[in-house]
Amino acid sequence: CLEDKKINAENENRTIYIVDDHRQICEFLEQLFTSLDYSVKVYHTALDLLADFPLSNFGCILLDLRLPDIGGLQLQQEIVGLKCHLPIIFMTSHVDSQSAVKAMKAGAFDFVDKPVNLQEILEITQRALRLCARLNEEAKLHKFVLDKLAQLTAREGEICRLLATGSVSKQIAHTLGISQNTVEVHRNNIMKKLEANSIVDLTRLLLVTEDQLFDELKVN
Repeated sequence: CLEDKKINAENENRTIYIVDDHRQICEFLEQLFTSLDYSVKVYHTALDLLADFPLSNFGCILLDLRLPDIGGLQLQQEIVGLKCHLPIIFMTSHVDSQSAVKAMKAGAFDFVDKPVNLQEILEITQRALRLCARLNEEAKLHKFVLDKLAQLTAREGEICRLLATGSVSKQIAHTLGISQNTVEVHRNNIMKKLEANSIVDLTRLLLVTEDQLFDELKVN
């Protein structure tokens, strides 16, 4: 049916990366996700995965905690260092609390015990993909706001910062030593460039960039 075709098309755009030196596990997982029309890539060593970078920006990584060349925790660090934000699901038959804590602190999405339970791995993977989708949307919005901020002149950037802190035109005029009418003109230009309908909209957009990013942003 049409709905099934839509779901299949969405799954094809999501890549499941499987990193495990146990070939039987890899074959099982590959068949499972391929049957659901996911795009699947299998690697038997950490170096094989790293050699395939950059990865897709939509998917997740099923990672064996113990690999023959680089340990799973070290590989996790390498992945994060390469600015890859795909959710990582660790698979292991012998997890210790210390490793689990390190992995979770470093941003691991979850742990799955071996032998892998079909229903469990599907549910966790789907949750990881939903997280990935949300992160991608946030990244798009973040880029959109930064692109808009880059269009501001230096004076507009100053006024924009003050508007975001709650200052009104009269206060901004006094702070910058310019007329209130000039502030209003710049304010209208800022609102148009950032496609904001109100100061509330403007504040929400700036929050997306996080304060430090906006402070470091170089305007024209």
